[in-house]
Amino acid sequence: MTYYANFWLTVGAAAPVIALAGVVGITKSFKAVERLDSIWVKAEEPSWWRMGGPYFKAVALAAVVFGLGFINLLTQAVALFIALDSLAYNSNSVSPVIPLIILPVGIVVVAMSVMLAVVLATTVREAETAIREKEKHTQVARPSPKAASQPDKATSQSDDAALPTAAKPGSSTAAAEPADHTRPQRRPGRK
Repeated sequence: MTYYANFWLTVGAAAPVIALAGVVGITKSFKAVERLDSIWVKAEEPSWWRMGGPYFKAVALAAVVFGLGFINLLTQAVALFIALDSLAYNSNSVSPVIPLIILPVGIVVVAMSVMLAVVLATTVREAETAIREKEKHTQVARPSPKAASQPDKATSQSDDAALPTAAKPGSSTAAAEPADHTRPQRRPGRK
């Protein structure tokens, strides 16, 4: 079999680039899962809820991306080793068909990892949206602590009107007569 140095140089240059692309995909997928994990922590979701829905889907996708990336890394390392061995001894250490299979498979694996990373990013966005919607519903159902500590002015005024004159807060009248609600109350200082 004829020895082609340029072929092995090309294999030796392409293998690390393909492996690096796979490593970048792994890193991005784990950052997305970390971001999703921080979303769940902020939302104070119970841990059992994580087993369903977007969190589980994201972790499963990240595991697949990691597995594909690790296999890609190993195969590209083998391709680099074969190329360097062939260049070192000025002969084909294996058939050139093997790197011709390994390199395109690595490119396909990187493409699959990119597609899965897009799905993973979509899953993280879905989770963020679900958490925001849940927070909105929780805020509507439960008033904020500040609003609960301040009484409603309209309610407190109508409650004061129903009290007898002597029982009204700030009333100086000592009479225990009930207020006459049939006619409008006069303001002090008016005739």
